[in-house]
Amino acid sequence: MRDEWGRGRVSGLEDLKMILKTTTIWASFIPLAILNGVFREKCLVPLLGQHLALPLSGISGSILFFLLTYRTLPWLGPLRRT
Repeated sequence: MRDEWGRGRVSGLEDLKMILKTTTIWASFIPLAILNGVFREKCLVPLLGQHLALPLSGISGSILFFLLTYRTLPWLGPLRRT
């Protein structure tokens, strides 16, 4: 039996696995953001002041998020075309 996208029953399990993997990756952004904020407040603000620390923290957070995403993409596996 196929669904409206032409996929079989196995795809439901594959979809659930993909949802769990992407949720795990998304949830890992939370501690990363907290660590970035702690680094900003403990290291950057005392050294550079709030005026420079905030944009630098934004840049470093963006880089961390990119690296996390880049490193976890192979774990997701190949994307299917529907």
